[in-house]
Amino acid sequence: MVLATPPTLEVIIPLGPQSMIPRSLIDDLVASSIPIIVSATRPPDTDLPKGVRWISGPTGRGHQLNLGIESSEAAWLWMIHADSVIPRESATEVIRFSQKANWQQLGYCQLAFNTDGPWVVKLNEWGANLRSRYLSQPYGDQALCMHRELWHRLSGFKTDLDRGEDLDFVIRAQRFGARTEVLPITITTSAARYRKEGWLKTTLHHQVQAWRLIRNARRWQP
Repeated sequence: MVLATPPTLEVIIPLGPQSMIPRSLIDDLVASSIPIIVSATRPPDTDLPKGVRWISGPTGRGHQLNLGIESSEAAWLWMIHADSVIPRESATEVIRFSQKANWQQLGYCQLAFNTDGPWVVKLNEWGANLRSRYLSQPYGDQALCMHRELWHRLSGFKTDLDRGEDLDFVIRAQRFGARTEVLPITITTSAARYRKEGWLKTTLHHQVQAWRLIRNARRWQP
């Protein structure tokens, strides 16, 4: 009997309780031959393409990311939000990164917002990319790519946070000497929340929450 070789890289897509299955994202990733785990809170409501595994567990992105990584045997994990759009060459660039990086390197994509929000989100986009490059603080919607060893040493993502488990992880990772590295990929994400809840209100809320998360994460002891 020949045992299957575990993949080097696997995609984890956390899917919220009310979120639609991201068909176009899945199709683009399947075309690149990267295996995918959809970590959801419900059973699938439709057939999935070959190369996609669906797992169900507790609600909460921290729970879902941890469960997805626990269910994978890959050394490298690429975490993509369900509302993201990736360019076709993305898989090649992430594979190249995983082949040359060590476990203390944390890859992320440049961010762009979709046209489903107000035009002023271009300021948020600009700020997010500056913050990531110069402060080494990328967020989860920038599709973090990490080695399993880094996730293991940090005891995974925190599960007691309503939001911001990704930024918390990045800040804690820096305590282990992890270095962020921008990948030559621009990932597009939805800006609908800024239109629905108001640009200024949403922006200020995010900034206050981020400051609190960073402060608490820097106090964390392994």
